[in-house]
Amino acid sequence: MATTPPQTASDITRAAEVVDVARGIVRTGIATLVANGGPDVQQQLAYDIAHSAAAVETASSLIDYGAKGETEGLITCAFVADMVHEVASRILGRESLWGVSAQPFASVMDFVATYRNPDFVASLSSTAGPRHLDDEFEMVQDTFRGFAAKVIAPVRNTFTVTTTTCRKKSSRVSQNSVHSGSPCRANTAASVRAATANTWRVASQPRNSPAHRSGSAAR
Repeated sequence: MATTPPQTASDITRAAEVVDVARGIVRTGIATLVANGGPDVQQQLAYDIAHSAAAVETASSLIDYGAKGETEGLITCAFVADMVHEVASRILGRESLWGVSAQPFASVMDFVATYRNPDFVASLSSTAGPRHLDDEFEMVQDTFRGFAAKVIAPVRNTFTVTTTTCRKKSSRVSQNSVHSGSPCRANTAASVRAATANTWRVASQPRNSPAHRSGSAAR
């Protein structure tokens, strides 16, 4: 009988070490770039280094978040492993341009194999990472989420229904008819204007007003 594989645990200390390895590779690339004429001469290398440096520093900024708990750590490890994959793909076949060895990430491939495993990555799909927002930003988050659900969503739904109906009507009209799309364009434009006016009407109301709480009194 098949056995369930043990759950992957986070290793934030190792993740930080992997980021350091990647940062060292990027620095080597920068030094090589400078020594060989700079960005004006090596434009593709400069482009790859810029993107790689951004990926490395973004991963680095996540290390503190990963130390806040196990879920946060798992998300961080997956992110760091994916960063290595991105940077390595830019280096592959261009190692001499970067001034690095043929396998610059050899020392961290065990980490990458663990945290880029498809089953592990898939296990995170239903995991909402804690945001660790303070009270003020929690309130901002809730306010924007409520506004999107009550005001923006109805606008989106109205526009989607209108355009879908127009496409179905247009498909039944001969392609030789010059004016086949005109009524649909007019209906769509009218729908967008009405939805936009309703959005501003609700947005302009005081926060605790009935119209603001309901999102839309007349749709």
